Amino acid sequence: MAKKRGRAAESSSSESDSDSDSHHSKSGSDTPTDDGRSSPEIGPDATQEALYRALRKQQSLVNEVRGESKRMRRKLADVTNSTKPPKKGHKRQKRDHNTAASDCELEDIRVLGRKFAVTNMLWLRDKKKAFTTPVDDAYNPRERFETKSSKVQGQLADLRDILPEALQKKMKCMEKNGLADAFRAGMSDQRSTMSHRIRRAAGPDIFGCTSQQLLTSASRAENFHKRIGWVPDPENATGGKYDPWIVEILHKDYEGKFDRDTVFLSPTLQYIFAAIERGPSAVALLQAGKEPVVQAETNDQIWGSVQTTPGDITGSAVLTYLEYLTTGLEKRKASVINIFRVWDAIFYPNSMASGSADDGKSTAAAMDALNADEEVVESEEE
Repeated sequence: MAKKRGRAAESSSSESDSDSDSHHSKSGSDTPTDDGRSSPEIGPDATQEALYRALRKQQSLVNEVRGESKRMRRKLADVTNSTKPPKKGHKRQKRDHNTAASDCELEDIRVLGRKFAVTNMLWLRDKKKAFTTPVDDAYNPRERFETKSSKVQGQLADLRDILPEALQKKMKCMEKNGLADAFRAGMSDQRSTMSHRIRRAAGPDIFGCTSQQLLTSASRAENFHKRIGWVPDPENATGGKYDPWIVEILHKDYEGKFDRDTVFLSPTLQYIFAAIERGPSAVALLQAGKEPVVQAETNDQIWGSVQTTPGDITGSAVLTYLEYLTTGLEKRKASVINIFRVWDAIFYPNSMASGSADDGKSTAAAMDALNADEEVVESEEE
């Protein structure tokens, strides 16, 4: 990351020297690319924040191109696999998406289901209707978490984003040809894998405990309920509730209260993600201060992941946490931008961008703290 920043600064410095009249007062600008899109140009006086924003912006452009390339390859594969050369004198038949999918297609969709469980959410809302719900053209992503209907539409948008282009407008057919079942099976497989890695394979290293403490739900509740937000009822010795925000496991250097500047920066969360995405051995590497890179092919390589998603961080796919991170990104809140910067630096350093009883009061307080945070304002040139 540092080397890339250095190169970016040197490049901008050279351009500034050769054309001082046009660049003397600028710290960043957009340079049109061959396809008409703007590419960030960084000046010699650019701040670290400007550099990071430019890198994420450039990574977004790269991801868009890669995504389009993948969609085109999938589209070509769909055409190649689903059609046969027409016989002389006969018209080519269009593929019927209601017919049973091939084993290869089922496996491809199963892999996407596994990816979705990690990068988006662990469970689907109304899973039997997830693929048959009509798209609401009036849906506004900024209102995703306001109503049950908008939450369903938000999930539908996530599903469409991860599916091949050929299926995005034919999602209802997936319930008839077996693809929806394959997607849900992939999610189920991934949940089982995650459970095994966190509770059995890497759990003692992640949580600093014994394997016996993770063995049963009763032992986990006894040993970890305070770390995951249990708040005792002062009027009932055996009562209490789980608070979604006053949680030790979410915070770095936890001080017994919600802190917008340390939430989602807990090393424990990062150890969990390392185990899920790169295997149990990655946890030991991360704890030793090394880059969590292992020799075997990892999930992020299989899925083509190049930067952190909100789903990666929330892990449990609690919509409250997704709302917090998504809102923070949309509003360019400094504390949330920093969360993604830290995670990218750990897991993607070589990329261009490196059950609750909550009554709503705790979440409202967390969102108020987020709204009070300063915004990262992009310069006029960006």
